[in-house]
Amino acid sequence: MKLQLVLFASFLPGLVHAWWGNPRRRRTRVQVCNDVVKPVVESVWSCQPAKTRTAWRDVTKWHKTKKNVTKWMNASRWVVHTETIEYTLPLEDFVLLAKEQITEEVLASLKSGIAPNSHLDSRGDDLSNEEVAHIVWGPSQAGKSTLICQCRQHDEDPCPEVGDGSGESQTSDISMWQTTFGFTLDTMGLGDSLLRFSKEEIGKLVAAGISSVAAANIKRVKFLVFESMANDALHLRNTLLNLFTAFGEEVRNGIVVIASKPNLRQGRAGVQRLVLMQQVMAEQGLRELVLWRGPEKDQESVEELKAALGRVSSAEISALDDLWDRVNRRAQELFEQQVPRTKNISVDVLEEYLIPEEVEEEVEEKYVESEPVLEQYEGETCEWSNLQKDTIVRECKLH
Repeated sequence: MKLQLVLFASFLPGLVHAWWGNPRRRRTRVQVCNDVVKPVVESVWSCQPAKTRTAWRDVTKWHKTKKNVTKWMNASRWVVHTETIEYTLPLEDFVLLAKEQITEEVLASLKSGIAPNSHLDSRGDDLSNEEVAHIVWGPSQAGKSTLICQCRQHDEDPCPEVGDGSGESQTSDISMWQTTFGFTLDTMGLGDSLLRFSKEEIGKLVAAGISSVAAANIKRVKFLVFESMANDALHLRNTLLNLFTAFGEEVRNGIVVIASKPNLRQGRAGVQRLVLMQQVMAEQGLRELVLWRGPEKDQESVEELKAALGRVSSAEISALDDLWDRVNRRAQELFEQQVPRTKNISVDVLEEYLIPEEVEEEVEEKYVESEPVLEQYEGETCEWSNLQKDTIVRECKLH
């Protein structure tokens, strides 16, 4: 190895000389320098006087949005309320009560009778120039129409329809007849067997008949009250009760009681019935009793009837107090005297109330936002800034 190094070192100078000493291989290099302009950036701290600056402040602003809100809406509904009211009964509600009171009063008067020391006027009428009508009154089939027929002025005169012995009621309307003792009004019997009339209806019809009599300038009436001795029961009290109820007790002075059909109750039974009838008449202050013998016309009975009618007074038609007139007056009195009543009633009332309802509506909401503003002040503003400038740089190159 050493030998190799020695040999390389001995040949090295010659090789170098041969290379560099060869003119074909040698060349001269020249350095050329130029001034070149180049931009450069420098950081510079600079200050400037300033009177405004940017500052941040909170600003309240509004914006529109939609949201659900609860609104109270008006509504109405029908509700039932209980109210206490004061009221009075109508007049017609007192008619039945008035009739009952009058009937009870007449019944009480009939039961109590006439005081022993008092008596009715039995002197007869002195008004000889005035016509008097006679009203027959009593139960059905008691002989009312038969008496009128038997007392016709002439046998050929027409006759009202009379009973045929069957017991069926015959008279169906009010009719006026001329008899030997004057004008006589035939009437329907109480207790109509055909159920055509109630006792109240008979009273109304007889009152209408009496009004017709008054229209004929007849101002006074007398009543023939019938009691059939053929009946097993005594009906005189009920007959008088119905008469007093229908026309008032003013008729007492003008009553003659007719005991009809005595031939059907003879002997001791007939006597006892007459005694009982006289007791009832005495209770009511009645004195005139006529025994109407039959079945054929009995002139003695006719004369007794004429005499009895001459002994009793007549009742003035204007003084008769019709039942329904009295009922209407009494009903009016009861109506005016009534104490107001109270009662609870249910009333439908339209009630206003509020209901909640969710609705969407546009509303304005506020919010806060920071925004820049220019602020005035005295001072300067300093800051680092990049400054770009041109500079000359010498650059050298080998050529």
